[in-house]
Amino acid sequence: MKSQLQRSVLNSIQISFEDLKVEVHHRGYFVTARTITPPYLSTEVITIIEEEGGNIAKLELCFQNPHSPDSDLPQNSTVAIKEPYYKYNGDGDYVIRVDHPSDIAVLRGDDPAVSMIMDVVSKTKTITPSEWKNAGDKAYLEKSYSSAIEW
Repeated sequence: MKSQLQRSVLNSIQISFEDLKVEVHHRGYFVTARTITPPYLSTEVITIIEEEGGNIAKLELCFQNPHSPDSDLPQNSTVAIKEPYYKYNGDGDYVIRVDHPSDIAVLRGDDPAVSMIMDVVSKTKTITPSEWKNAGDKAYLEKSYSSAIEW
Protein backbone atom coordinates (compact mmCIF):
# COMPACT_ATOMS: atom_id res chain seq x y z
CA MET A 1 0.00 0.00 0.00
CA LYS A 2 1.38 3.43 -0.95
CA SER A 3 1.78 6.12 1.67
CA GLN A 4 -0.12 9.36 1.24
CA LEU A 5 3.12 11.17 0.31
CA GLN A 6 4.04 8.55 -2.29
CA ARG A 7 0.59 8.81 -3.90
CA SER A 8 0.84 12.62 -3.88
CA VAL A 9 4.32 12.64 -5.39
CA LEU A 10 3.35 10.18 -8.11
CA ASN A 11 0.39 12.41 -9.03
CA SER A 12 2.46 15.62 -9.01
CA ILE A 13 4.95 17.36 -11.27
CA GLN A 14 8.60 17.72 -10.28
CA ILE A 15 9.80 21.32 -9.97
CA SER A 16 13.37 22.58 -9.68
CA PHE A 17 14.69 24.95 -7.03
CA GLU A 18 15.15 27.61 -9.75
CA ASP A 19 11.41 27.59 -10.48
CA LEU A 20 10.26 28.03 -6.86
CA LYS A 21 8.50 31.32 -6.14
CA VAL A 22 8.87 33.08 -2.78
CA GLU A 23 5.98 32.79 -0.28
CA VAL A 24 4.09 30.27 -2.44
CA HIS A 25 2.88 26.74 -1.68
CA HIS A 26 3.59 24.98 -4.95
CA ARG A 27 0.39 22.89 -5.08
CA GLY A 28 0.60 19.90 -7.40
CA TYR A 29 4.42 19.96 -7.42
CA PHE A 30 7.26 18.27 -5.54
CA VAL A 31 11.04 18.54 -5.26
CA THR A 32 13.60 15.82 -4.71
CA ALA A 33 17.09 16.43 -3.40
CA ARG A 34 19.93 14.97 -1.36
CA THR A 35 21.02 16.28 2.04
CA ILE A 36 24.64 17.42 1.79
CA THR A 37 25.25 18.53 5.38
CA PRO A 38 24.50 17.00 8.76
CA PRO A 39 21.35 18.48 10.32
CA TYR A 40 21.59 21.48 12.61
CA LEU A 41 19.19 21.09 15.53
CA SER A 42 17.68 24.31 16.85
CA THR A 43 13.99 25.01 17.38
CA GLU A 44 13.70 23.23 14.02
CA VAL A 45 15.85 20.86 11.99
CA ILE A 46 17.93 22.68 9.35
CA THR A 47 20.11 21.23 6.59
CA ILE A 48 21.33 22.03 3.08
CA ILE A 49 19.92 20.03 0.17
CA GLU A 50 21.17 19.66 -3.40
CA GLU A 51 19.08 18.67 -6.38
CA GLU A 52 20.45 16.56 -9.21
CA GLY A 53 21.40 19.60 -11.32
CA GLY A 54 23.66 20.93 -8.55
CA ASN A 55 21.40 23.71 -7.23
CA ILE A 56 21.32 23.98 -3.45
CA ALA A 57 18.74 25.23 -0.94
CA LYS A 58 18.31 25.39 2.80
CA LEU A 59 15.65 23.06 4.22
CA GLU A 60 13.79 23.70 7.50
CA LEU A 61 11.67 21.03 9.16
CA CYS A 62 9.40 22.98 11.50
CA PHE A 63 6.86 20.37 12.55
CA GLN A 64 8.47 18.55 15.43
CA ASN A 65 10.78 18.48 18.39
CA PRO A 66 14.25 18.56 16.83
CA HIS A 67 15.60 16.31 19.56
CA SER A 68 13.19 13.43 18.92
CA PRO A 69 14.32 10.35 16.97
CA ASP A 70 11.72 11.18 14.31
CA SER A 71 13.66 14.32 13.37
CA ASP A 72 16.57 12.27 12.03
CA LEU A 73 17.71 13.76 8.73
CA PRO A 74 21.17 12.28 8.10
CA GLN A 75 23.62 13.54 5.53
CA ASN A 76 23.33 11.85 2.11
CA SER A 77 19.62 11.10 2.48
CA THR A 78 17.23 11.61 -0.39
CA VAL A 79 14.19 13.73 0.40
CA ALA A 80 10.97 14.16 -1.53
CA ILE A 81 9.03 17.27 -0.52
CA LYS A 82 5.37 17.57 -1.48
CA GLU A 83 4.03 21.03 -2.33
CA PRO A 84 7.21 22.87 -1.30
CA TYR A 85 6.87 26.26 0.41
CA TYR A 86 9.72 28.65 -0.42
CA LYS A 87 10.11 31.36 2.19
CA TYR A 88 12.22 34.48 2.76
CA ASN A 89 13.72 34.34 6.25
CA GLY A 90 15.35 37.78 6.27
CA ASP A 91 18.93 38.95 5.62
CA GLY A 92 18.98 37.35 2.16
CA ASP A 93 18.13 33.94 3.61
CA TYR A 94 15.65 31.78 1.67
CA VAL A 95 14.47 28.32 2.78
CA ILE A 96 12.21 25.50 1.72
CA ARG A 97 10.03 25.13 4.78
CA VAL A 98 8.17 21.94 5.74
CA ASP A 99 5.48 22.36 8.41
CA HIS A 100 3.73 18.98 8.17
CA PRO A 101 5.43 15.59 8.58
CA SER A 102 3.27 14.15 5.83
CA ASP A 103 4.87 16.57 3.32
CA ILE A 104 8.33 15.00 3.39
CA ALA A 105 9.75 11.54 2.85
CA VAL A 106 13.32 10.87 3.95
CA LEU A 107 15.14 7.92 2.42
CA ARG A 108 18.64 6.94 3.49
CA GLY A 109 21.26 6.96 0.73
CA ASP A 110 21.54 3.17 0.75
CA ASP A 111 17.77 2.59 0.84
CA PRO A 112 16.55 0.63 -2.22
CA ALA A 113 13.40 2.77 -2.19
CA VAL A 114 15.51 5.71 -3.36
CA SER A 115 16.35 4.16 -6.72
CA MET A 116 12.80 2.91 -7.30
CA ILE A 117 11.22 6.28 -6.50
CA MET A 118 13.79 8.15 -8.60
CA ASP A 119 13.08 5.72 -11.45
CA VAL A 120 9.35 6.44 -11.14
CA VAL A 121 9.99 10.19 -11.08
CA SER A 122 12.32 10.19 -14.08
CA LYS A 123 10.21 7.91 -16.27
CA THR A 124 6.73 8.62 -14.89
CA LYS A 125 6.50 4.84 -14.52
CA THR A 126 3.53 3.28 -12.76
CA ILE A 127 4.21 0.94 -9.85
CA THR A 128 1.66 -1.78 -9.24
CA PRO A 129 0.28 -2.42 -5.75
CA SER A 130 1.99 -5.83 -5.68
CA GLU A 131 5.37 -4.18 -6.42
CA TRP A 132 4.85 -1.80 -3.47
CA LYS A 133 3.82 -4.72 -1.24
CA ASN A 134 6.77 -6.90 -2.27
CA ALA A 135 9.23 -4.06 -1.69
CA GLY A 136 7.72 -3.44 1.76
CA ASP A 137 7.86 -7.13 2.65
CA LYS A 138 11.50 -7.33 1.57
CA ALA A 139 12.44 -4.24 3.61
CA TYR A 140 10.67 -5.73 6.65
CA LEU A 141 12.52 -9.03 6.34
CA GLU A 142 15.79 -7.06 6.12
CA LYS A 143 14.78 -5.28 9.37
CA SER A 144 14.64 -1.93 7.56
CA TYR A 145 11.41 -1.00 9.31
CA SER A 146 11.24 2.68 8.30
CA SER A 147 11.56 1.64 4.64
CA ALA A 148 8.93 -1.05 5.12
CA ILE A 149 6.53 1.55 6.49
CA GLU A 150 7.26 3.93 3.61
CA TRP A 151 6.62 1.15 1.06
